[in-house]
Order: sequence, then structure tokens, then C-alpha cells
Amino acid sequence: MTEMFAVKREEKRYLPDPRCKAAAWTPDYTRSYQEFMRNLEAFWDRIVRELPWFEPWGQMKEWNYPYAKLNIAHNCLDRHAAGDQKDKPVTVWHSEGGEERRLTYDGLYRGVDAGLATLLVGFFAIFNGAGRPAFGGLADRISPQKTAMLTFGLIAAAAVLIWLAPGVPAYIVSFAVLWGCLGGWLAIAPAATASYFGTCDYPRCYGVVFLAYGAGAIAGPQLAGFVRTATGTYLGVFPLVAVLAAAGFAVAWLLMRPPIAVPASAPVPVAAGEE
Repeated sequence: MTEMFAVKREEKRYLPDPRCKAAAWTPDYTRSYQEFMRNLEAFWDRIVRELPWFEPWGQMKEWNYPYAKLNIAHNCLDRHAAGDQKDKPVTVWHSEGGEERRLTYDGLYRGVDAGLATLLVGFFAIFNGAGRPAFGGLADRISPQKTAMLTFGLIAAAAVLIWLAPGVPAYIVSFAVLWGCLGGWLAIAPAATASYFGTCDYPRCYGVVFLAYGAGAIAGPQLAGFVRTATGTYLGVFPLVAVLAAAGFAVAWLLMRPPIAVPASAPVPVAAGEE
């Protein structure tokens, strides 16, 4: 079946915004073309000097060794991330649902490549596993309260570090600490529950305590996603983590008081109906 399409010719011209035209690399094409025709070598010499070169050229249109050297990745990313355009979006993504995500030069430059990210998953898992016996042993030695306060202090310090000094080194150190504290709480929480509530109703009490762990696993990613959507970066999450850790430190200090021990020789009061 043959379909016929009516092609409409649009004669209207759409001129660029004057501000966009003024900021363009070639705001006046006619002038640039005339400069090119007058002196080709001088024209291209001026153009290529706008890029950073690791080894400059000696003569234009010279193909003999030694050659001039430049790095394409450095010109496309590094020089912008280190300059005034570091917060300029490289890509802007819009979903059909209206969600927007922005990736800046600085964010792309500071990102972790896939190979290193895969390696770090195993690296952080070591800290997660080691945190359990380490903080569990501390809970036995110095009390669950002091151990909890220590973990909250470490979490706050790690969050402030990656917030103030974003980069791969700070990311590795901070997340190693965070994963270690995450594993540590799987040892601190059971010890604290048994210490403060006893072992008679331990399964029921620990089930209630562990609800906070699950609630954090649900609320945390939602909060991080909201901050990422609002600001275009996850860095804004870490000040909130530091504030929550400070609140946890205060709660542990004020409320996680050691239980009052009852001497073995002291009579234990009983209800009247039990006599």
C-alpha cells in the first residue's frame, strides 16, 4: 500500500537567543571565516591554543616527529572539573514521570569507575564482617552504651569527611568506617537488648529493637533519593547522616544507662497473688 505524505515547507527562521549567540564559540561566523581565509596558520594556531597541551607543537602543519601531545579525556573533563564550569551539568536526564537527574563535570570527575566499584564491594564487606566481632568485643569490655556512642561518633566523622572532602580517597575511608559500624550494630544491638531486658523475653524484645534496623533500611534510601533529586548530588545526604549520628550519640548517652544490678542476697519483691 502506498501512503502519500504532504510535505510542508516551513519558511520561518528561528534565530538564536542573543545571549546564546554572544556566548557561542563562533559568535560571528563571517568574521571568523575571513580570518581563516587571510591566514590559515595563524587562525588554527589561535584556536588550538585554547586547549591545554602536554607537549606543544613547533610548527603548524608539520607532520614529522616529535609530535605535539594532548589528552582528549583531560580536555573533555578534567579541565572543566578543575575550573569555573565544575558545577555545570554535563548531562541532564528527564524521565517520563517528570524526574530529573543532573551530572556535573565535578560529579563525573569524582565518580568511581566500575572496576574499582566492584573491587570496593568486597573491600567494604571485609569491614562489615570485621565490625561484628570488633564492636561485639568492645560491648563486652566497656559496655554497650559506650560502644554505641563510639559508633555514632565514627559515623558522624565519616559523614563529615566525605561531605567536606569529596573524592575517591575520602569515599573509601568513609564507607569503610560506615560499613564497619553497620556490621558492629549487629553485635551491639543483641548485647544491649540482653543486658537491659534480660534473656527471658529476649526474642520478643530483640524483634522490637530490630524494627528500627528495618525502618532505617527503608527510610534511608528514600531520603537519599529525595536529596539527590532536589540537589543533583548525593553529597547533601551526608550532613543529614552526621546530624542523625549526633542525635544517636545524645540518645545513647542519656538513655542507655546501665541497668541497676540487684544483689543476689537481697530479697526479690513478689506480688501478693504469688505468695
